[in-house]
Amino acid sequence: MPSNLAKVREYSNHELYNLDVDRHASPLLLKATLTSKAVELGVRFDTARNDHTFDLARIFGHPTTEGAGAPFDILPESITIHLDNGDRVLVAELQKTGKQIRYKLDQNLGLVDYVHPQTREIYYKLAKKERRAIQRTLVLCFDGTANQFSHLNTNVVKFVDLLKKDDPNRQLVRRLDGNITQATDDYGAGLLSVGTNVYPGISGRVTRPIRTRADEGLAWYLHKHVMDGYKYLVETYKAGDRICILGFSRGAFTARALAGMLHCVGLLPEHNIEHIPFAYQIYEAQTHKNAPKSTATGDCEELETLIEDCHLTLGSLHSGKLINGNPSHVNSESYKRTFCTPVKVDFVGVWDTVASVGAIKTKTLPFVDYNPSIRVFRQALSLDERRANFVPSLWEHDKTITEDDPKRDLYRQDVREVWFRGEHCDIGGGAPFPLTRVKGAPFTALSNIPLRWMVQQCLECDTGIIFDHNTAETFRKCNVLEARPQPQIKDRLDEAYYRKIYQGSTALDKIDIQHEPYESMGQHSFWNLLEFWPSRRQVQTEAGTSKTYAPNLYKTRTVYRRNKSDNIFIHASVIDFFATEAGKEYVPRTTWHGYEKGELPRIDGYMKTQADWHEAAVRAMNMSWKSDPAWMDWASEVLWSPAERS
Repeated sequence: MPSNLAKVREYSNHELYNLDVDRHASPLLLKATLTSKAVELGVRFDTARNDHTFDLARIFGHPTTEGAGAPFDILPESITIHLDNGDRVLVAELQKTGKQIRYKLDQNLGLVDYVHPQTREIYYKLAKKERRAIQRTLVLCFDGTANQFSHLNTNVVKFVDLLKKDDPNRQLVRRLDGNITQATDDYGAGLLSVGTNVYPGISGRVTRPIRTRADEGLAWYLHKHVMDGYKYLVETYKAGDRICILGFSRGAFTARALAGMLHCVGLLPEHNIEHIPFAYQIYEAQTHKNAPKSTATGDCEELETLIEDCHLTLGSLHSGKLINGNPSHVNSESYKRTFCTPVKVDFVGVWDTVASVGAIKTKTLPFVDYNPSIRVFRQALSLDERRANFVPSLWEHDKTITEDDPKRDLYRQDVREVWFRGEHCDIGGGAPFPLTRVKGAPFTALSNIPLRWMVQQCLECDTGIIFDHNTAETFRKCNVLEARPQPQIKDRLDEAYYRKIYQGSTALDKIDIQHEPYESMGQHSFWNLLEFWPSRRQVQTEAGTSKTYAPNLYKTRTVYRRNKSDNIFIHASVIDFFATEAGKEYVPRTTWHGYEKGELPRIDGYMKTQADWHEAAVRAMNMSWKSDPAWMDWASEVLWSPAERS
């Protein structure tokens, strides 16, 4: 939905607000009252922040107090507002001299738009017009391979719809879907060959479905998706910009791969844009057996590493190997230091990342499961998905940075993974609408719950992402987003305010979660064949992520908590659903490992504690608790002691 920000800027001040002087206030204030035209355009003040007032002391100084004067001593009753050639001018009389001074209000004051610290929407305030650099947010959103704009839109499309897109000085938004609209482009056939990802130069509407299926099966275009996002950042990034990347399914993998490439090689300057293919090859080669071991972020600050990197740049040999332009022999830290700018990724938010791309020939990339250059990471995961090629890519929580270390350019990370009811499409959207609808709520769906959760994470984590007020209001009217109270604006956490938000969100969750998960497998689906296909894929084990060639055979997902501090949660909507009549039959497919006997996953939800685990919820969970140490000691005594005595 378009916003009116550009239109607001076209109108003159007197068309948008009236001005009066509050002579009884201390200090003296100018007060603005919005015109009907301004209200129609969506201009709004937050009166709790005094957006509608302007302190005249900022112009004339503070009133005189016993020997301490101000630049001007004004008689309050002398202050008036006059028109001068259509512009408003404030006229005041000095106490000592009786001389009049004039201040051109419309030339110096105006409606200054700003991003509200709590709602992350645009508000206005009466303030001095100042030319200053505004920090921008660059938002890239990646959709899945076969997801295009349609009547079955994913949460990526809905999220993009919610974003503010008419203020490029503050926020730039780009959505990249997983479809290949043309096979030959900047990185097309004959120009680039990256590992096994070589694709033929074919194009046209007839071959597009074939190419899309080839991308699903062989990951032919993975490099293109990653480099498209990287190229966009090369062309748009300016120092101080914040980078936020979101994605769903294979688009989530692409989002995390782009963040991985930024960590590995940094960001090229625009005048070196032709280096992008080689930079990608360096990044991809970090998994290659000949690739030199990349140093951790910030380690190049150490003198020894700097000397080694400089020797490499000057032409000396690295580990006795000739480089000869082979990306698998290039040290990524050396390349980053020489050609690129190190950047951080402020936010990565993903819905159900698949662990590898390509249904038949799978492909993985480095720094996807863990990335030290991400400040905030959020992932919504499916409790009920079981297809072989939809094994989730989980964060390696044991590597999360928990303390700042500026000397090594390492900073504390905010990581959270939350599990929701539903299959893959119920988490990221795109499933057919439920056959049964709730009266008065035609847009209910399981995928609304992870969408609301992701939006709230963006608001809580200071991501810099700005939402469009008009679109957000439409989503609220359709019960896709929760209604929000007018904020009693404070730049700190306000418990009562957030309690109201979560109460509204919980009420919608209880409606949306009633729907049955969408069964993606199907009786005659292609996905059934892949359950018996011995392809290379990732699996979760107690020791960590591993690889296997064994067929999946309809195995369900597993969660391994390796440390009690791992930020792995189950969403509060699932716990609440267990307590309902419909929820009595629900048994999540996912198996949970790494918990002591009787211990349960943490609940993600405002004011939720482990005490909220009621009996029905405990019975429904598929917990693979650790063996009781006392029982193990007894078994060891019975089984081994006799043999030892003999």
